[in-house]
Amino acid sequence: MSIADDDDLRTALSEAWTWPSPDAGFAMHVFFAAREPLPFPRGSLALPHADLRRLDQAPVLAAMGFAFSQGSPDDALHDRWARAFDRLTARAPFPADRASFVYQPIELLGICLGVTLCQHVTQDHLSWLRRVVAEAEVRLRDESPTSRLLGLCASFLISRPWHVASLPPPNELTVDEIALALWIEQAYAEIAPGLGINRPSFVRELLSRSDQDPPAGGRAGFAALRLFALARARSNTGSAPPSGSSLGGLAGPVRSLTILAIATEWSSGHGGLSTFNRELCRTCARIGHTVYCLVPSATDAELHQSASDGVHLLIAGALPGASDASRLLPRAPLPSGIVPDLIVGHGRVTGLAARVQHEQHFSGARRLHFVHVAPGAIEWFKDRSSDGDTAERADAREQVEAQLAKEAHVVAAVGPLLTREFATQLHGHGVPVREFLPGLPRIPPVEKPPPAYRCLVLGRGEDSRLKGFPIAARALGLVAKARPDLRPVLIARGAPAGTGDDLQDSLLKTSGHSALDVRVRPYTSDVQQIDMDLRQSSLVLMPSHSEGFGLVGLEAIAAGIPVLLSDQSGLAEVLQRLAPNLAPSHVVPVTRDLETDGPQWAKRIEFVFSDREAAFARVARLREVLLLSMSWDVSVTALLREATSG
Repeated sequence: MSIADDDDLRTALSEAWTWPSPDAGFAMHVFFAAREPLPFPRGSLALPHADLRRLDQAPVLAAMGFAFSQGSPDDALHDRWARAFDRLTARAPFPADRASFVYQPIELLGICLGVTLCQHVTQDHLSWLRRVVAEAEVRLRDESPTSRLLGLCASFLISRPWHVASLPPPNELTVDEIALALWIEQAYAEIAPGLGINRPSFVRELLSRSDQDPPAGGRAGFAALRLFALARARSNTGSAPPSGSSLGGLAGPVRSLTILAIATEWSSGHGGLSTFNRELCRTCARIGHTVYCLVPSATDAELHQSASDGVHLLIAGALPGASDASRLLPRAPLPSGIVPDLIVGHGRVTGLAARVQHEQHFSGARRLHFVHVAPGAIEWFKDRSSDGDTAERADAREQVEAQLAKEAHVVAAVGPLLTREFATQLHGHGVPVREFLPGLPRIPPVEKPPPAYRCLVLGRGEDSRLKGFPIAARALGLVAKARPDLRPVLIARGAPAGTGDDLQDSLLKTSGHSALDVRVRPYTSDVQQIDMDLRQSSLVLMPSHSEGFGLVGLEAIAAGIPVLLSDQSGLAEVLQRLAPNLAPSHVVPVTRDLETDGPQWAKRIEFVFSDREAAFARVARLREVLLLSMSWDVSVTALLREATSG
């Protein structure tokens, strides 16, 4: 079979498709986990009522576990699946005849995925499965690479480590094993580094042997793997997909790009935008692009750190008396002969500099403009004692953002709230506005609550009203009155230098409870210090009046810390879309009335505190769901494809 014969692979996929089977479910998962559309038609995934009793069979249970990732079945099916899984736990997982899902790696993966996504699975169920997988790691150690690799993916889904040694050279693997490894590199990027996959050699071996080693008959999952891997391999070599191929969405940029990002700093001295830009640059470098980042200044430590991340920091030239922003306007000091393909700016912070770099110095490049805030929404909640009339300030800043955006080739709005805002503002101007979802930070999660009942709220202190600090103080004051035995503590991180005393006095007064333990901490860009704040907390609060996205909330979820998010945030919308059954436990309404918001948030805080172990289990489940849907590598690859087309 020629590698160009994608139709043959689709035919094999169609002929092998049998629902409900774990193999058919895995075929869907191949594309879903890599955030790609299904390249083949599938019928309904519903399980006929007469066949619901078949859920007691592990293969059908696994198939429906895969199906959960394709949408949100009704609550009754979640309940039936959980009860069927409960009956599964009563069986011996390692029978002598090996007639168990543990010895069928695709079934193991489907059941682990189902446990991750089913809303009625308990913590006891998850603990049982983790114990089984721990034993499976030992028993499957000498099995085929396919069994061990799928076991690794299954173990990752339930947040349990699984050791797999580096893979043999690709010439010692089957073509299906090579395709599986290349898929894991894309779909499960967090676990791929330990496998020692040398992408160029794996791609060459795949392309050279595909026509000599046809896919196994009757295996929809492996036909899907091969279809996916070959499309990726062609994109790496610059080969075009076959005419009429529906896999166009799988083809990333056909060449490495030279990217110039503009930033005010490499570290995060000024907040989340710098953190976002740093991770964006790291990701672009990690997926194979040449990345330069222009900054006004950098320390030796920053130069060393960026270099270790594969990013070249460029220091803007000295201009006596010029502001940092002005120093970003002259031609970026790129190495001789280097011209960027893409210039990246962020809002009105560095968007103007990116525009000048494009228009005056690198007109052949394309410009990508990120938007992180909606000035028309947030200015009303900032301090009104300075900078004149709020309406005038909001309108002026909104116009600047819109003007910078409408002249870009592509606008990337962080999250759905900002996408809707700027798609409306730029309606009729012909510039595409694309939603960008940052990936879930890859940090080890906390698994159990700390001894003390601490609530953490983060944000720059000068924006304390916007960030909802008063709501947090009032709510925790009410909790302290109702449950003095808990001795709750409010940690407020973000006071500018010299303002901590005033902020502490203000929050204590707002709380309405003079005995509340309020601890104000200065603003910091120290990632380790913020991580320590998170891990010492029982709950992170993000009660913002308006929040374009909410990186603070995302970091809390990544760290495994329970979080309550304002429904006026982009992140809340993301949870409601990606985890509709879990979102209600984490999203709380915010109004402009403190007397309404305070009691409402107090009720939700007290509920979390009433059973912290359950709250940590809920956020662990949410974290596992988001890991399947939020990846920096995938989001950046798709965006660069869009930004450099045309």
